[in-house]
Amino acid sequence: MSQMAEQISEKRLHPFTLLYRLIVTLPNAALPIIFILYSGDRGGDWVYIFISLFLGFFILPGILLNYFYFDYTITDQEVVIRSGVLSKKERHIKIDRIQNVTITQNFLHKLMRIAKVQLETAGDATTEGNLDSVSIADSEKIREIIRNHQHEKSTTKVTEDSHKVVENLDEVKENVIFSMSLWDTIKYGAVRFRPIVLVASAWIFSMVSQFNPNWTDELEVILESGYKDYIRQLDIFMLVVYAIAGVLLVLLLSWIIDILLTVNTYYKFKLVSDKGKLMTSQGLFSSQKGAIPLKKLQMMVIKSNPITRKLNFYRLDLQTAGFGGGDGTKAKSETAIPFAKFTQVKEIINKIRNVELPEVFTKVSPKTIRRAVVKYLVFSIPFGVGLYFAFDSFWVLLTLVPIIGFGAFIRYQYRGYHVEDNQIIVKQGFWFQKISIIPIEKIQTLHKRSSYFQRRLGLATVEIDTAATVYGSDASIIDIDNNVATEIFEELNRLFIEDKNKGKVVK
Repeated sequence: MSQMAEQISEKRLHPFTLLYRLIVTLPNAALPIIFILYSGDRGGDWVYIFISLFLGFFILPGILLNYFYFDYTITDQEVVIRSGVLSKKERHIKIDRIQNVTITQNFLHKLMRIAKVQLETAGDATTEGNLDSVSIADSEKIREIIRNHQHEKSTTKVTEDSHKVVENLDEVKENVIFSMSLWDTIKYGAVRFRPIVLVASAWIFSMVSQFNPNWTDELEVILESGYKDYIRQLDIFMLVVYAIAGVLLVLLLSWIIDILLTVNTYYKFKLVSDKGKLMTSQGLFSSQKGAIPLKKLQMMVIKSNPITRKLNFYRLDLQTAGFGGGDGTKAKSETAIPFAKFTQVKEIINKIRNVELPEVFTKVSPKTIRRAVVKYLVFSIPFGVGLYFAFDSFWVLLTLVPIIGFGAFIRYQYRGYHVEDNQIIVKQGFWFQKISIIPIEKIQTLHKRSSYFQRRLGLATVEIDTAATVYGSDASIIDIDNNVATEIFEELNRLFIEDKNKGKVVK
């Protein structure tokens, strides 16, 4: 039996779709009742109850009708998705256009043993096909059928043996090029240091304010019961100690929560090479399986912060273009390596594109230090004014000068670039540093520009745009001498025209 014969004919979603959608949707109908319970205003109870009953009357039939009027078909040419009760919709997605098949599971999905399948295509800024609740076996089968059909179409000569249908994916020998242990995942969470608690506290504050507008009065009553007198008895030293302890407690909680969230996101992270794509799988309570099409690869970016650099751990992101990133753009950044030693990152980069990172980068002009000092001083004026009013002394402002100078020097030290026949490598950043590797043939546009302050110092910037460049400075060589900028611009333009790329991708 050949792979081309593998098809799925007019199949509905998993029956648990009904239960899943009911659980997800019912809180919207119950929200008005929650407002009643916390508002204390009983005069309009019947209005909220009527709204809830009205929503319930339409939600349940809507869930049933949408389930029974939704089906999908997969042939060797296309994926067909039919939906709609009153307004019918039929989407035909060509197999050749599908760039990525992503399988995700949240906590409810895992409990019900179902999964969500998203089909992303070239030239579309959003997910074009969405099967929100299919069985795990069906989700794997859908992805495998699409991959098999695409592989057959891209192969000119195949034998009969190469068409055997794989009934169990676990029997396939995976070409795993990177994986993370649980201990590595915990270490990664420990060095991220994101302000999770501060964001969560702001959300909780907003929710409490919505459901109980009088919570500040209740807090004042609690303080009046004895705590207020205790606080008044504290001296300045103890107040500072309590304030520092509070900040440390928030940071500790944020650190612990960040570790737990990182473990949930990257648990058993695995990167597999398969048929011109890099397949990723990850997650504990919520899991995700995706693909990074190497033919759409625009840029490779190595990222780090001061802590990870000190420990010699780095992150590798692959920026692709041609299918939606979920944010309205056609660029998407996928994490290929969340946390690994620099030697491991270099090995995998070399496997993906045969890239050897240079030992030494060409530095930008040292005049960038002077320009950065002026810019930082301008931005620090409000902070300096605050220090002046706090300490009632003008000389306190001078303490900012060595800090700014040191920051500008570190920024200069890290900036650099390296031009080769088939790619350009740009190093930049200050606190969060990154090394961007851009294949020459992926360059969309080149610009050489100089701001007013750059022209006064004889400096210029060479801007490099790819189909995955979201911000203008993503892969730009900033603050180099004007004549050097002209030479680099002309060299890159020549290389781009001649298209001398010899990079190799993983097969």
